[in-house]
Amino acid sequence: MALGTGQLSLADIAGEYGGSAPHALSEYYSNGNAPGSGEIQIHADFNGTSNIFTFAISSNTTNLNMRSAAGSAGWDGSAILAVTINSGVVVYSTSTGSYAMVIGGGAFPSGSTLTNNGTILGKGGAGGSATAGDRNCGGAQSQQAGSAGGPALQISNAMTINNGSGRVAGGGGGGGVGGTYGTWGNGGAGGGGVGNGPGGTSQQAGNGSAGSLTSGGGGGGGYTYNHWSCPYGTNTGSGGSGGGYGAGGGGGGAGSGYSYTSGGAGGAATSGNSNVTWSGNGTRNGSLG
Repeated sequence: MALGTGQLSLADIAGEYGGSAPHALSEYYSNGNAPGSGEIQIHADFNGTSNIFTFAISSNTTNLNMRSAAGSAGWDGSAILAVTINSGVVVYSTSTGSYAMVIGGGAFPSGSTLTNNGTILGKGGAGGSATAGDRNCGGAQSQQAGSAGGPALQISNAMTINNGSGRVAGGGGGGGVGGTYGTWGNGGAGGGGVGNGPGGTSQQAGNGSAGSLTSGGGGGGGYTYNHWSCPYGTNTGSGGSGGGYGAGGGGGGAGSGYSYTSGGAGGAATSGNSNVTWSGNGTRNGSLG
């Protein structure tokens, strides 16, 4: 709680900023509005001040380390830290192997908080891709499954998080490739998962679309190619759509009933959930590990 604007004592300052008894003003250099050295004036330097460092994330950012970001903004490591992710802001990852946001690096002062009014989002998985030497019924073929989405938030030290107006979500899994008849041709490629997952490519059919920060991408279209040399023709399925927040990608359409692939799993919302006191749950998509 901030100090008042009336008469203050050294005990009032110690109650707000801590320190070791017997207290002396020299303990409180660089606290409140006090200088780093020289004369401290109790009223001028401490009226209305607080031992809480507030820090807002006001624009989209990637792979955020909360401790490092707060330090760059002027946090001294000892004040209570109050971080806010503003409404409409997305903190997201650029790799399925990395967290969108990390809270760690050592214990935070008691009472430190994160208020998330935006979105913390893992990287989306890639849509499955496909190759084939021939659009019809010949040539070597390869059809990949969609990739898994990445995790959103790692919490290694105790933290109170108010997510009441926000979202913490793993990246969506990538969609699978559409089916073919046997090993002939290609189905459509899978769409990328939400979290900017890349769409897959198909050598003989439609490419999948990339996911965005708000939705998964659509799968590419298949095709029908009837020819006398193929006893059943070639009817390939569409690729699966990329998964939404924390959700798996769709499997490829069956086509003629063979060789379609599955979508990737959705990413985890958290790792280290046992370190969190949730003062507001809000929306959490994906496992709370």
